[in-house]
Amino acid sequence: MKNKNSFCIVLLIILSLVSVDSTNLVYGYTLESILMCDELDINTKNPIGVGDIHLTYNGYIYCWVNFTNVEGPLAIKFEWFQPEEDLYRSSIIYTFSGSFPLFSVYDLMKVAGSDAASNPGKWSVKVYVDSVYVAGTDFYLVDYSTIAENVDRLEELTKVNDQIMSQYVSLQVDFNELIDSFDNLTDSYTLTLIDYNESVHQKNELEIQYDNLISEYEELARSYNDALDEYDELVNDNDSLAKKISSARNTTYAAILGMIIFLAITVYLFKQ
Repeated sequence: MKNKNSFCIVLLIILSLVSVDSTNLVYGYTLESILMCDELDINTKNPIGVGDIHLTYNGYIYCWVNFTNVEGPLAIKFEWFQPEEDLYRSSIIYTFSGSFPLFSVYDLMKVAGSDAASNPGKWSVKVYVDSVYVAGTDFYLVDYSTIAENVDRLEELTKVNDQIMSQYVSLQVDFNELIDSFDNLTDSYTLTLIDYNESVHQKNELEIQYDNLISEYEELARSYNDALDEYDELVNDNDSLAKKISSARNTTYAAILGMIIFLAITVYLFKQ
């Protein structure tokens, strides 16, 4: 575009195919949109590369504003502000009259080879109609060399991230194996616990049986001691009875002997 270096405002006016009766319109307009772009289509003059981020090697940056229901006269001006919020440039004031259903206007700022290219950061544009502020937008000028460095750094970080992800996958596999091992140990522990509980149950039953045997043994011991006492009493009774029998035998023997002697004496005396 031949007039870019002069930073002139170019107005694009699209007239509706349907005629507009100006008597039904009043003085004024409706602001539809404001946007930033890298360039304009050569034929249609529509914006290309719309966005809020623009590189410092771009030739120009455009601020595009759309109005509807426009009833002139109107005067439009653009102001561009640096990241420090200092005014960088002001456009010329374009004054026009007429009625338009759709009205588009844009201003442009040279970037590559200008002071703007050496001042990356957050810029802003303000739009005035009849000296009244009506719209504004922010955009970012980004140094391409910084982007290139960041891309290189991003590639390095991507490689590091890939390594980390590979290690993560490996660790995830190891972790899953550990989980499986833990599950197996849990199963083994559960089975061991079941066996332990069964052993404890058997032990308790054996302790009960042992206590019963001890009770039976103590009962048998008492019965044995009682029988032993009875045996001792019987032995004592037997000894006493044996003594009585021996004494009775001796008495009987003495009586018999006395009787024999008495009979012998009697017989002897009888013969005399």
